Amino acid sequence: THTHTQNMRSALLCLVLVGSVACQEEAARKEDVPFIKCQVCQKAVSELFEQADKIRKDTKKKFSEESLGEIAEGICDMDNSKHGGWMHRQDLVEQGSALRVVNKGKYGRCRVECATIAEACKITFGEVELDAAELMWQVHAGKRELDDVVDAVCDDMIAACSESPPPVPATRTFREEFVEVDDRNWSVDQMANRMKKQGLSPQIFRGNEYEEHLAREKAEKEARGEVVEEEQPILKEEF
Repeated sequence: THTHTQNMRSALLCLVLVGSVACQEEAARKEDVPFIKCQVCQKAVSELFEQADKIRKDTKKKFSEESLGEIAEGICDMDNSKHGGWMHRQDLVEQGSALRVVNKGKYGRCRVECATIAEACKITFGEVELDAAELMWQVHAGKRELDDVVDAVCDDMIAACSESPPPVPATRTFREEFVEVDDRNWSVDQMANRMKKQGLSPQIFRGNEYEEHLAREKAEKEARGEVVEEEQPILKEEF
């Protein structure tokens, strides 16, 4: 079908143009969630406000409780570039005995730390997202203050901030560098995420990684004494 052809074409583009091994979700470090859940919940509520405020100020878009609910439902989805993309801009940084969620102001590769932030979001804000949307509607109607909603959601509803986070143990050795992603790679990453949701399994290569991948495969086959066939050139398309 036409749709199937489009999907296959997208898969080919994803394979050739970008990549790094198979496109798969990184596992969250659930042991880090207690250190950051309060910060993440507060950031999620603030993000809901900011995204809703943009719609409210855009005269071409209808601002309603339904649109607020749609935003809220996507806030904790790291594959939702429209509403969950804010998590791709965060970095986890150890400061003394605390683990801070720091906004880098630019998009980064969504790996373990990004998945950990998404996990913290899901078990806090994600549990009361629609209730949060209802409260946020009152903020935009001038009936409540944003700080009141942050406290109501993160303190009262789910107790994410009712206690101080535990200190980060000295035995925690995990480190992950924040890798900035330019606009082109960000777009391709989001395309790969959409393909995953369609049941496809894109394999992503960046820069010369595809050629390096082929060279490794060739060397491995030669080492096993297998006949190595010449790879056919693949047409690269820009978008």
